Amino acid sequence: AAITGLLGTAVGWGFTESDELSPVLKATRMPVVDTSTCIESNRDTFGLALDSTLFCAGYTNGSTAVCNGDSGGGLHVKRGSAWFVVGIISFTTPRDADSNLCRVDSYAAFTNVVVFVPWIRSVVGSLPEA
Repeated sequence: AAITGLLGTAVGWGFTESDELSPVLKATRMPVVDTSTCIESNRDTFGLALDSTLFCAGYTNGSTAVCNGDSGGGLHVKRGSAWFVVGIISFTTPRDADSNLCRVDSYAAFTNVVVFVPWIRSVVGSLPEA
């Protein structure tokens, strides 16, 4: 995808590393990764789910991740002085059976907003070109 390699900012009110819902809006930066890297990282989670309407972002080194409760939040990238929503948090690798903590060692799947721009325009009217 044209966005592979971009560093985006994901925001949400989801669960934190303390397994509690955040009382404040949280943000984390994460890179968009190519589809094959994502699928190879976890075929059970991403193998049959990823298509042109989804992409992956995140890290597998345990540093940061999106979590339950973040779904529906955006992944934003800055171009010049403007911010654009490129993805919507969709799903992550399921939690381990013996843990309530979210996985910070796995990518997350995001809805690929650009695929839906024609539909969005048909619903909300004309939008200026980016």
